Amino acid sequence: MIPILLVEDEYLIRELIKASIDWNGCGFEIVEEAEDGEEALLLLENSKAQLLLVDINIPIMDGMQLTRLVKEKYPNKQIIIITGYSEFEYAKTALELGVSNYMLKPIDPEELQGCLRKVKAEIEKRHYIHNLEDKVKSGFEMHKSAFLASILQNANHFSKEQIEESLQTYQIDLDPVQLQVIVIEIDYMTYKWMNEKERRLWQFATKNVADEIFGKQFTYVSHIGSLNHIVYVINNKDETRLKQVCEEVLNKVKFYLKYTVTIGIGLRYEGYEQIHRSYQDALLALENKFTMGANQVLDAYVSPVFSSNSIVDAPLMFNKEAFIIAIKMGRNDLCHNQIDDVFSQMVGDALSKEVVKQISLDILMAIMKVVAENQVMLPDLFSCHHDYFTFIRSRETIEDIRLTLLMLVEAVVQHSTHNRSKNTVFIDRAREYIEQHYAKSDLSLEEISSYVSISSAYMSTIFKKEMGVGMTEYITEIRLKKAKELIDLHGETSIQDIALNVGYMDAYYFSKCFKKRFGISPKNYSVH
Repeated sequence: MIPILLVEDEYLIRELIKASIDWNGCGFEIVEEAEDGEEALLLLENSKAQLLLVDINIPIMDGMQLTRLVKEKYPNKQIIIITGYSEFEYAKTALELGVSNYMLKPIDPEELQGCLRKVKAEIEKRHYIHNLEDKVKSGFEMHKSAFLASILQNANHFSKEQIEESLQTYQIDLDPVQLQVIVIEIDYMTYKWMNEKERRLWQFATKNVADEIFGKQFTYVSHIGSLNHIVYVINNKDETRLKQVCEEVLNKVKFYLKYTVTIGIGLRYEGYEQIHRSYQDALLALENKFTMGANQVLDAYVSPVFSSNSIVDAPLMFNKEAFIIAIKMGRNDLCHNQIDDVFSQMVGDALSKEVVKQISLDILMAIMKVVAENQVMLPDLFSCHHDYFTFIRSRETIEDIRLTLLMLVEAVVQHSTHNRSKNTVFIDRAREYIEQHYAKSDLSLEEISSYVSISSAYMSTIFKKEMGVGMTEYITEIRLKKAKELIDLHGETSIQDIALNVGYMDAYYFSKCFKKRFGISPKNYSVH
């Protein structure tokens, strides 16, 4: 039973809470009660309670203060807040402090049981991780792993007698016949867990699942190695069943742990001194993950074959200029087609992992060129804090890289298309305002931008980009064309009046601008 401390100042409500559900049936037991926050803190000093059920509105020290202090002093304690509607904002703050959940009064029994199930799952998860940590700290297991790592690298460094003695010391029951190595790799581990300790714990979780399955079929010894690998050395008398057993590991890990693994199987050998050969076979099989994909069983009978090992050897397959034009045109279909064509050719030509990633980085560079020019805000396609170049380099399969590039280019195209549509509205409003106010001699970029409701810097940028001329040049063009129309309609009007009507206070400057634009002075134009 998980012990609970109930913190509620009203006796009747405490009794109602205790009678609301079958606590023992849910795996819980209310072992202590407190009427205020101060009493609760005193009880916690010697309490075994793992869950606190706390009303926010309690005397002396309210539930919010109690929650903050408990989380500081006992961070592993779970807390469920009880609140009325009027204190809902307080409950939100409590959630930010790290409480497990909150419940509104009056308490709904079904809702309470749902909250308790979540808390129970979290407590059990923490217990599970704690147990795994105990195993990590085991000195015996560490020495055993060091020995296994040594013979996996090269068993020839040891005599047969030394290996047999060590096997006996570490209680490893492994015959020197029909030996085979299996390597399990957690897919995308570096992106699931940033913390090395977390990665190690989930490796243990994976190993526990695999241990249970392999233990029913084979005599084996297992080892958590470096490079995200869990290694098994087995005595395998029936090779035909091994792949099926490995696929069961694959499915159980996905079902119970909610992530995927890829498994490489080495060839079978006789003698302890051959273990390292089977290990190298299994690692070689895992190389196929890059082209064949993750979440499957790969065996050493299918060796990876790469025809080109440098970017110089690879054919020129990516048309950067055409690709950039397609992005700018908003042609997502053309962008996708070109990416798919490039990747199909890379797979068909069996290019090495290094060459594939280099060509992929060329495609990324083209996308980033458009990003820089258009100030695109890219989506966060990964949870850790790497840039996109690091992200591409660290992808585990060629399909991962292709999908990442497709997502990126689609985001850039959508942003460009959206911005183009949005900017057109801004520019149309600006042009409309200019058309109505060009006669104002002090008409300015700031005034127009204020009318459109965007910054002057942004207006200047998008106007020049979409119109091909700056705002000042555009206003000048409008004024001079309007002046030409006025002269055509009212040739007898003075140049001074014409200038004033189109926003020029200085008739001489107006005449100079007019002649520069049309190749003739306004006075001579009016005569003609």
